[in-house]
Amino acid sequence: MSVMFNIFKITGYVPHFLTYIFGTTGSMKTAVSKVLYNMWNGSNSKIASTFADTITAIEIKMASISDEVFLIDDWHPANSRAEELSMKEKLGQLIRYFGDGISKDRATPSLDLKDELAHHGLAVITGEETNGSESSLLRCILIPVDRSSFDGEKLSEYQENPLLLATGKYYFIKFIEQNFDEIVRYIKLEFPELRDKYVSYFQEGRLADDCAYLEITANILLNYGLQIQAIAKSDVLQIIENWKQIIIESVGRSERESKEISPAVMYLLAIQSFINNNSVSFAKTKNAYCENISAYCGFFDYEAGVLFLQHDTIYRKITEYWGEIKKRFPLSHRQVHKELAITQVLRTQGQGSLNGEYLYRVTINNQRPKMLAIDLKIMGALLDN
Repeated sequence: MSVMFNIFKITGYVPHFLTYIFGTTGSMKTAVSKVLYNMWNGSNSKIASTFADTITAIEIKMASISDEVFLIDDWHPANSRAEELSMKEKLGQLIRYFGDGISKDRATPSLDLKDELAHHGLAVITGEETNGSESSLLRCILIPVDRSSFDGEKLSEYQENPLLLATGKYYFIKFIEQNFDEIVRYIKLEFPELRDKYVSYFQEGRLADDCAYLEITANILLNYGLQIQAIAKSDVLQIIENWKQIIIESVGRSERESKEISPAVMYLLAIQSFINNNSVSFAKTKNAYCENISAYCGFFDYEAGVLFLQHDTIYRKITEYWGEIKKRFPLSHRQVHKELAITQVLRTQGQGSLNGEYLYRVTINNQRPKMLAIDLKIMGALLDN
């Protein structure tokens, strides 16, 4: 796609998306990204930018790169509120530049405008998790990865021979030059039709554009493979169908990943999973809970239609649950209690929720600990919706 960016730009169909590769530490996302997106300088060279850079540094680096993919590495859970806000601001800027095509003018000391800071290609972000609003993430193609996503031996081969990909890219560029007019005509003719075809697959219309970019690039690359006899003619139809399916599945998964889920629903989804999979123990009765409190995270009161929870323990379980599937639970336990109260899924005593008290005192073995009381009927209705 980096080679194709200016071709699409010439045809009037400028790509506006970022690729966002995310996975836990050790998933090889950075190592693979260095090989794929830093090929001119070799895999051991410095990554273009990281989220530790200042916004100004990122902008200057972005504007200095032409016909290459701008790699921004290492979105990670912040160690402080200040770091979190800073990283979110940088991510927001990148979304505006690459996802919306917005550039930034600079002023001289005499208040004249200098050349704008604008990108000249595409961008890839790597991180341990995704972050951002639904609208911003829809400007990204989100790709979750783990170690099984990559061929370690093939990666080592490209790391040890950093010019392999660069050489391949060089000859592909020569192919583009030799067939430039034909490729431009093909894009102008094919892009609108492909975009219309893909619209029905997604709720968000802009994702149809992303699919059109990817399929056109794949088809041009396929023709190149045929010309250099790297692909047999007998395999072409099957390859095309496989690529189309991969594009639809990848962009569709990205759309699902980008959808915002409220913290309250995230909380309840985790609890529902614990119940359905028996992955967290809840006593079937209050008496059973009283007999062995340490064995359970709470208990059911079926008569009242309530699940009583040890709020601190269950909060830890919920953050672990979302962390295992590469999503960060965004609120503290106190904050999420307020969100739960807004949905009316919490049972409170007296005027508790009105007074900011979201926990329920329960008599347990002559003591009255505070527990979180989840109304099971309202929880079911919320999750069904």
